[in-house]
Amino acid sequence: MNYRPDIDGLRAIAVSSVIVYHAALSLAGIQLLPGGYLGVDIFFVISGYLITTQITQSLWSPQGFSLGDFYERRIRRILPVLLTVMLCSVPVAWQLLLPADFIGYSKSLLSSLLFVSNFYFWHSGLEYEATDALLIPFLHTWSLSIEEQFYVLFPLLLILTRKLQAQQLMIVCSTLLLASLACAEYLSQTDRSLSFYSPLTRAWELLAGALLALWAGSQAARAGIRLAPGLIRSLRYSAMMVLIVCLMWFDSETVHPGLLTLIPVLATALLIALPGDDLLAAKPVVTIGLLSYSLYLWHYPVFAFGRIYLTTPDTGDKLGWIFLTLALSVLSYHLIEKPFRHRQRFRFRYAGPVIITVILITAGLQILVIRENGYWQ
Repeated sequence: MNYRPDIDGLRAIAVSSVIVYHAALSLAGIQLLPGGYLGVDIFFVISGYLITTQITQSLWSPQGFSLGDFYERRIRRILPVLLTVMLCSVPVAWQLLLPADFIGYSKSLLSSLLFVSNFYFWHSGLEYEATDALLIPFLHTWSLSIEEQFYVLFPLLLILTRKLQAQQLMIVCSTLLLASLACAEYLSQTDRSLSFYSPLTRAWELLAGALLALWAGSQAARAGIRLAPGLIRSLRYSAMMVLIVCLMWFDSETVHPGLLTLIPVLATALLIALPGDDLLAAKPVVTIGLLSYSLYLWHYPVFAFGRIYLTTPDTGDKLGWIFLTLALSVLSYHLIEKPFRHRQRFRFRYAGPVIITVILITAGLQILVIRENGYWQ
């Protein structure tokens, strides 16, 4: 794929919004970005677009698509940094958590390793907007679990339908998207917790990105109307303004995910569909976007442990957490994330055993905590 710096800029908007939202920063008593949780929805659209583009380019190439190669790339991308954050959090949890909370922490880590934490948190009855949710160090992994569930099922769908033309495949994905969106709207009205954590109600956001990728790779798109550069800039700025308004307008009372979520999802899709060399492609913004995965993984444990330790943090404390998150993210990006993603420099026959060993150590520690009843003694 051709590198798109503006997509990394879009990632920067997403992760910055989530961090500000979870920090619960306020100005003159007014919460900043009460709709910052939409950053996760932006990530879903981006992931759907990028993953579908990579898969379809392989499927439609002479070399063909390899599931093994696809999952190796996902492992390299996701697990090394996630495992690093988990292992670094264990000593802090040991010091700060009471036995019952320590057991819950360990169960959440195990569910995160299995990429089913969205089901775990739903089953535990934890409301995402609840105050005590801010004290759960790995609550944010629910979104990683949904993405991984998508990565398991969606490539299989594309393989099974690989003989279909792009337009036919778009009809299949559109049907699934509409069904998922209808499910989201219904459940958000009747069972908000299930709607929030369920892959069935989030699939449409990933499928929106997937549809965009399928359209971009179709003959219709290649033969489509060329837009004037000035019009593209206007559309991009309009989409950015829509995203900003949504981040400021949505709040905990908004019915989400659902029909209203179409607004930021469509704005995100428009920004991806119309590449541009504007604010999103600026180097400082792109740099934050490159760090976005590490930033997302580190910020919630840092904030949760900070709240447990301080109980009533002030704005200075929260800004300190953000600075610590940024510092840890820079280190993990350069020392862990980048090296593991280079296949030539760190071949999987070496990387694989390292990752498996760390998984076993991490899982083993959590099983010990649960067996020892949180080390209450």
